[in-house]
Amino acid sequence: MNPENISTAQLLTSCNATAAELLQLISSFSESEINTIPAKDSWTAAQVADHVTQSNNSVAQAMEAAGTPTHRKPDEGAPKLKAIFLNFEKKLQSPEIILPGKGTYQKDILIANLEQSIHRIQQIAAGADLTETVSHSVLGQNTRLEIMYFVWYHTQRHIHQLKNIRQIVTVHPAKA
Repeated sequence: MNPENISTAQLLTSCNATAAELLQLISSFSESEINTIPAKDSWTAAQVADHVTQSNNSVAQAMEAAGTPTHRKPDEGAPKLKAIFLNFEKKLQSPEIILPGKGTYQKDILIANLEQSIHRIQQIAAGADLTETVSHSVLGQNTRLEIMYFVWYHTQRHIHQLKNIRQIVTVHPAKA
């Protein structure tokens, strides 16, 4: 039984819905808001989107690699991933290889890159044996199914972060 008590098909559907929510949220920022620093030592919304794009691309690369048979429950590591990524009280440090750039981002290019990374993962997950183990440079040895849980939880974490950023940087017109 997986940690969410859902089928693999439901997991993939949930990943897709969460990705759509992320895209809608990042699209809701204006061109200036997306590049506004919300607080000292914080990422902009654009940097969050860039980080998720880089993470997605690294995950897709791992998922495309040849897998090996798994000799344990294919979703065994999912509860640990959930505990890490959905603990919003704890600040996590991004691995250096997927740190966002420090420059100003162009919103339409940023969103197109994010959409492309999401689509790539969706395509791979739809056709791959999710029970096989693959290696990821940061996550280590995981099944593709566990990697999909990572994608789901990681995206939820950054949606939470973006909602907080949005509250700070969104310009609200004065009430008449």
